[in-house]
Amino acid sequence: MVSLHYGNLLDLYYFYLLTLRVEFIYEKAHMTKVLKNIFSFLIKYLVLLVLFALLIHFTKYYGDYCSSVYVSLFLLPFIAVCALIYIIALYAIDYKKKNYRTTHIVVCTFIIIFLTNFIIGYFSEEKEIFQKYIPESENGQYKLTLYKNESFKVHKQMNHGACITVGEYQIIKDTLKLDYSNKNIENLTDSTFTFSYKFNHTTKIYEPLKKGFKNLKSENLEL
Repeated sequence: MVSLHYGNLLDLYYFYLLTLRVEFIYEKAHMTKVLKNIFSFLIKYLVLLVLFALLIHFTKYYGDYCSSVYVSLFLLPFIAVCALIYIIALYAIDYKKKNYRTTHIVVCTFIIIFLTNFIIGYFSEEKEIFQKYIPESENGQYKLTLYKNESFKVHKQMNHGACITVGEYQIIKDTLKLDYSNKNIENLTDSTFTFSYKFNHTTKIYEPLKKGFKNLKSENLEL
């Protein structure tokens, strides 16, 4: 009787071990399948991800950025055409399986992110302008734009492009203070702009409180 009971326990123990092994094999196979699906997904859509990342990077027209005529006229159209061709290729691959769901989701997501990026850039330029200033005796390379929401933009014009730096400003009594998010505006603007200016009511210009920098005159002010 005891021997029979002991045998039953052994059978239950072996059955338990077998169950654990089956579960382990199943989980391993499931994990392998998941990893395989993730790898296949990345391989299939990685190129499209890179192309849209480049499009978004080169059309980021807000915050600090630089633009170039060559990028706008040649590189951006080339990337856009490559992205379009790759999207067509993805749908051609999906046509064999008659399953477009994943490609629909990926393509729509990338397009929405791209359009959102573009819209943000558009509306960042639609702020109401308070005043525009240019450095005195300057060749027109730099321009400072103050907006009514107390933000500012420094525009640096180059031969084949432009660079934009942004920040916030305060006008306390007659003193203009430029705050460039803890960055050094003097270095970023080739020592053209400094941090603080005092308004001269006689000449109608802002005079720098630090030596070695040029006065700021209104863009419409003839001196």
